[in-house]
Amino acid sequence: MSDQNYLLSVILCTYNRAALLQRALETLCHQTLSTTEYEVIVVDNRSTDETAKVVEDFRQRLPNLRYCFETEQGISRARNHGWCMSQVVYVSFTDDDCQLPAQWLATAQQIIQRYAPAAFGGPYFACYDGPKPLWFKDSYGSTKLGDQPRILTNGYLPGPNLFFRRDLLPITGGFDPTLGIVGEQLGYGEEGALLQVVRKRCPQALIYYDPNLYVYHLARSDKMRLGWQLRRQFVNG
Repeated sequence: MSDQNYLLSVILCTYNRAALLQRALETLCHQTLSTTEYEVIVVDNRSTDETAKVVEDFRQRLPNLRYCFETEQGISRARNHGWCMSQVVYVSFTDDDCQLPAQWLATAQQIIQRYAPAAFGGPYFACYDGPKPLWFKDSYGSTKLGDQPRILTNGYLPGPNLFFRRDLLPITGGFDPTLGIVGEQLGYGEEGALLQVVRKRCPQALIYYDPNLYVYHLARSDKMRLGWQLRRQFVNG
């Protein structure tokens, strides 16, 4: 446990994607929010590549960086491990293949100060590391819930850009370990299921969406294939 009284923990779960993790951590080095306000917790979900070394290499640049190892595979287990390691007001969840704009956490702080929501988030937009097929639209790798900030009375927040008040997670049980990606096996629904539980157990909870709180999510070349897109739609129901 950290002795620092942070406002936010950024939970960054990763599995055998050291190069992508390096890019994500690089963007966290350039946040405009003071490092006295947030920490970064990398949860290594049983990687066999250079993930641990990547984290170690960033320790000088991110003094608020922590590392933990989750032996049970699965994104939900890794996320639960991450928030259990934190003692903060809010925890955020993003992906190792995300690029986080410099104002991301400062925007989150403004939302917290103004609304103190139970959960909040914003859109993610596709970014690329190479040319994309002519048929692949940016919308295939993006999720946006409108152009105006608003309270969400139903529906779900995008998974790679998600914040929760930390004290709600023990009450709700956190993420369902039977849902979500496990290793190389596709899976979805863990974020939506948790928001459902929040709404059920805390009916007055304010869930907020703000399009100004955005991240970029890598549309990898292996995902820009028709077969992969069909498989994703099938698994996602």
